[in-house]
Amino acid sequence: MALGASRTRVFLLVVRQIAVLLAVGIVAGGVGAFFAARAVRAFLYETRAENPGVFIVGAVALLLIGLLAAIMPARRAVSIDPMEALRTE
Repeated sequence: MALGASRTRVFLLVVRQIAVLLAVGIVAGGVGAFFAARAVRAFLYETRAENPGVFIVGAVALLLIGLLAAIMPARRAVSIDPMEALRTE
């Protein structure tokens, strides 16, 4: 913001960075969960190891929770006075 960015752009920058990390984590975790589910097939109760509904619900839940958690640091980044941030650097 000290260099001319608007509050909206700073907010979107922080949320976008966290969204990329979430996407990478969800894809990697989904692949790992798929293979882990196949490995522990005997322990799954009334569900198939390849049930896409379980994977989709889990991924969407993690995405929503991650984005909600991203809002707090993004709001904090927007609320900081640019002059105070420059003085502490």
